[in-house]
Amino acid sequence: MNRAAFHLRINMNSFFSKSRSFFVRRVLLQPERKRLPIARRAPVKSDVPSTLSSKGAAPSWFSGLFVAVALAIGISSAKAADSSAGAVVASRIREIQGLFDEGKFADAEAAAHKLSQDAAKMALLEPDQIKVLRVTARAEYEMGSYKECRMLNERALELARKNFGPASQEFATIEDDLAAALRRLGNPGAAGKFLDAYQTFSSLKNPDQQLFSDVLVNYGIQLYYSGEFDKAAELTKLAIEKRRAYRPANEPSIAQALDNYGTILIAQGRLTAADAALKEALDIRKRVLPSNHPDVASSLNDLGVLLQRQGDYTAALDLLTQAMSIDKKTYGNGRPEVLTDLNNIGEVRRLMGQPDVALSIENEVLAGREAANKDQEGDESANYDLATSNANIANLLGDMGRYHDAEKYYIKALSLDRKLSGGKPTPDIAADLNNIAENYRSEERWDDAAAAYKEGLEAAVAAGEPARLMHATLLQDLGVLDLQIGKLPDAVYNLKLASELKSDVLAEDHVDIATARAWYALALAAVGNSDAMSQARFALELLKRRNVKGHLGASPAAVAAEARSERKASENILRVLAAAGGQDLLLDPRAADDALAALQIANSSGTSVVVSRVASALLAGDQAMSKLLRRIQDLRDQRDVELAQEAQAAADKHSASAASVSDIDLQLAEALAKVPTEVSALADADDELTFAGIRPLLSEHEAWLG
Repeated sequence: MNRAAFHLRINMNSFFSKSRSFFVRRVLLQPERKRLPIARRAPVKSDVPSTLSSKGAAPSWFSGLFVAVALAIGISSAKAADSSAGAVVASRIREIQGLFDEGKFADAEAAAHKLSQDAAKMALLEPDQIKVLRVTARAEYEMGSYKECRMLNERALELARKNFGPASQEFATIEDDLAAALRRLGNPGAAGKFLDAYQTFSSLKNPDQQLFSDVLVNYGIQLYYSGEFDKAAELTKLAIEKRRAYRPANEPSIAQALDNYGTILIAQGRLTAADAALKEALDIRKRVLPSNHPDVASSLNDLGVLLQRQGDYTAALDLLTQAMSIDKKTYGNGRPEVLTDLNNIGEVRRLMGQPDVALSIENEVLAGREAANKDQEGDESANYDLATSNANIANLLGDMGRYHDAEKYYIKALSLDRKLSGGKPTPDIAADLNNIAENYRSEERWDDAAAAYKEGLEAAVAAGEPARLMHATLLQDLGVLDLQIGKLPDAVYNLKLASELKSDVLAEDHVDIATARAWYALALAAVGNSDAMSQARFALELLKRRNVKGHLGASPAAVAAEARSERKASENILRVLAAAGGQDLLLDPRAADDALAALQIANSSGTSVVVSRVASALLAGDQAMSKLLRRIQDLRDQRDVELAQEAQAAADKHSASAASVSDIDLQLAEALAKVPTEVSALADADDELTFAGIRPLLSEHEAWLG
């Protein structure tokens, strides 16, 4: 499984929306565009091998002669077909399947090569030839030889068309395998073939449910790549249900779907639900697979991703290191799985305040990916991860103030994404241009920045629905630039559009709506428009509603991110109020109250940034406390769900269980009682907590935080 590369994300919480986090490359508020595993399929018949699982990208010891031998299988029909030879082939395929199940991919590849050579000398029926081609294709895929995998699946597809027809599940299953290889080669035709396979199975009256679940998982992965997370989650959840109902139970396949589902949930920001899915997947894999199986490494990696999102960096680093150790033993140094693990470790190091270490790691990852791509003899556009690595390095260099060095990596990422898209505008391209514009802005290259923003806007508009949030971000960033350089009418126009679009796209109480409204209010105030006050007050009321919520149980990273947004919005509101004061409007008691509220939010939000860092440091070595805080958040989430269900039951005049909420309240009280006072004070900062109050908690090297 080529797993969760921590790709960069657009951070809309900064003064400008510069991509600052590696955690999901260029996807706004939808973290973890990570590599998901291709479904490990149950066979069409008991002696047909499982198909693909997206491991590795480095080539095997494969030679061109072997492909000729494997493809020659399809020519052997000139001999008298011998059904007894099929029994021999079936037995050997089962042995190879056992090697796959044990995670011994190199051994499976060698056995598949030998089978193909022997099969070329046999008089096999065409359905048996398909089986040999498929098991060999999977071996090539597992070891990263995607071109060979594609050739073998194309030949199998020809035979399946002839023997089963293009509307059969046998044909659709192989088409799904071929799509997996095409995707790894960066071929835009992959999406259509995944869709074709899905539509074929959906149209069948009585399809094999296990095979159908595989197609659902794979199509869900394709939807995930395209940013359609809701549909991806829906199909993957359906696949889990089908696999749970399938008899005899195939627990590894259930775990694989659960792992995918957890990844998609992370992308949706549903971390509590993701935690349950990922842990169940790991529990199953530890129980039914060897401890050094690469699927165990996959689960460890994915849980590490989740822990990083929750701010538990020490625990995340431990799991990611375990995953890399297993992958090194399975694949060897320099393989894509190991590079992904290494990249993830580098991201955690960055978040732990070690940018130099992170940069060194990311450079190593990029060099490895470039070497693997060259060895594969594929065009560099075939490797999405190359674009990710270039953008990640650019982000790090930008964070370190090395804007000139960052520029070439941002431009390289843009070039790769354009090749990957086949010339079509995509959200990734729009985000690349936003990153480039932000880098120009940091160098005060105003004209270049404006041009890049506008080009990004054109790409976002052309990309349509998946890029709407990126469209809003570009409008806001361009508007703030206009405000900064004195192009006030343009600033008002762009910030108005950004505010409207964010209100349409985001949840009604999202902090970024307050941020957008505050920027728009500031632009209106700059041109003397009296509507500035109403916009500022709208933003302030939203912040007030959000500010009453405690932070206990939330990750330090999440607290800090929201605090930065709240503080920036509050500062802009204060500027609007100050401008109104110049017109004697600040004498209005309501305006005075607004100013005091904005000051309070700005102060508490700024404090929260520091508090979150301190809390993270305090808890870094305390796994029990970190687990307790996550438990508290889970209970609060459960309580919200129960309250909503009770309210619905009351509205429908149905009886509801009153015990459920009270039981959760009791558990919550017990959990809260275990939290030390100093930790709860940090996590749920009250109105009296100030910078001065927490300064004694800072170590010498953290003093700058205050």
